[in-house]
Amino acid sequence: MRVVREHDVQRFLGLVGPHLRERPAENNLVLGLLGDLARAGGIPGRQTKPGNVDPVLLAVEGAHGIEGIALQTPPRALVVSRMPNDATEALVEFVLSAEVSIPGISGPDATAERFASRWEARTGRACVLRMRQTIHELMGVHPPAPVAGALREATADDDTTLGHWLQGFERETRIDPIGDHLDFVRGKRAARQLFLWGNDPPLSLAAWQGRTEQGVRVSYVYTPPAERKKGYASAVVAALSQRLLDEGNPRCFLFTNADNATSNKIYRSLGYEPVSDFRLFDFLRA
Repeated sequence: MRVVREHDVQRFLGLVGPHLRERPAENNLVLGLLGDLARAGGIPGRQTKPGNVDPVLLAVEGAHGIEGIALQTPPRALVVSRMPNDATEALVEFVLSAEVSIPGISGPDATAERFASRWEARTGRACVLRMRQTIHELMGVHPPAPVAGALREATADDDTTLGHWLQGFERETRIDPIGDHLDFVRGKRAARQLFLWGNDPPLSLAAWQGRTEQGVRVSYVYTPPAERKKGYASAVVAALSQRLLDEGNPRCFLFTNADNATSNKIYRSLGYEPVSDFRLFDFLRA
């Protein structure tokens, strides 16, 4: 096994794209990130803020070609694809020898667990499971029970509200910090990726991102506490998913917290089917 580090996103995507597309749902995060980076010229700072460093692009090659890939957009966790144990161990050794600074690992359950275990043994740093996730895939929407309201695109008038909602979303889901929430909202809205259920006031939020030829990911689903259990989350996710399919995307993807039985039940009732289990580990400092 050998690990190859690439610095050109387009070249890297050409190298690993066929391997990743064999599992489009499981690899939707990596494919989406690589697509976004390629469109932005390969530099995260061009789509977020100046000063961001270049992504870390790694491919693990074996006797029969690509065995796995890893991608980091610093300072976030390293995201990995499914790979055999010997490829995972080779990846750990390379990351350590190259002194790549990673705060954690995210990937298919067996690979992430193997990486975390090997990392802990080699560094003496404890690895803590932050979240168990499930990737879902949808190719046809099952409409939910109707509720008052309609899907609409977010406008500048919604910015302050959505900034507060994303603070709540960040706290509840334990995702990596978004940063400046208002700036984030404005960027997503400029890309026409934020959608709401309800007019004045808005009742629920859903967004899309990571569009590739294989599909698009639905994300940032949030309903303020006072409006929960009224069907608004189901309505906004179903309507946005249908819109995305109608626009020609072959499928929609969605990550859920595997331990949240309520949200998993809701998404499955809309037609989202579980595909793969993910694990997100944090590496504690020595």
